[in-house]
Amino acid sequence: PITLTGTTIYNGTTSAPAADLTVTNLASGDTQTTVGLGGAATMAAKDAGTRSLTSLSGLSVASGDYTVVGGSGSVTVLPAVLFLTVADQTATYGTPYTPSVAPTTGYTTTGLKPGDSITSVSEVIVINGSNVSATTATTPVGTYYILPASWTGPGLSSNYIVNWASGTLTVNPQTVYV
Repeated sequence: PITLTGTTIYNGTTSAPAADLTVTNLASGDTQTTVGLGGAATMAAKDAGTRSLTSLSGLSVASGDYTVVGGSGSVTVLPAVLFLTVADQTATYGTPYTPSVAPTTGYTTTGLKPGDSITSVSEVIVINGSNVSATTATTPVGTYYILPASWTGPGLSSNYIVNWASGTLTVNPQTVYV
């Protein structure tokens, strides 16, 4: 039986693709190519970390010299990259404004795996070098950075490396009618 080890990127499933696995008990002169490993194994859990392979039944070998029956192994699951981009927003001078933290109007994401979600995001506005949660009625007209302060969701902290991009808050002049 084969013994496997490997490294894969978190994909939200317990599937460990053959392309991410290495046969560690090759006979002298054999290579990974001659074994011809195909398909996917099943890991004990989907989350990042070291996971044992609980089923090799989804794997196949092209070489008659090897079998997956009775085989074993483990996989290191590395965190995936998640991008969180804060949306640009506008406010009007004279009216206090708290940044939107709703999906699509407050931020967008790229890289979430199926079944995963962000359940909350908090954002801050950078005004004169200080992080504030909202503008005031006297915040000057101008542009300010909006930064993500925190984000939560099931498995986010262990399964993702979060990269983020700031948004811009534009405080427009108040329209005065005379």
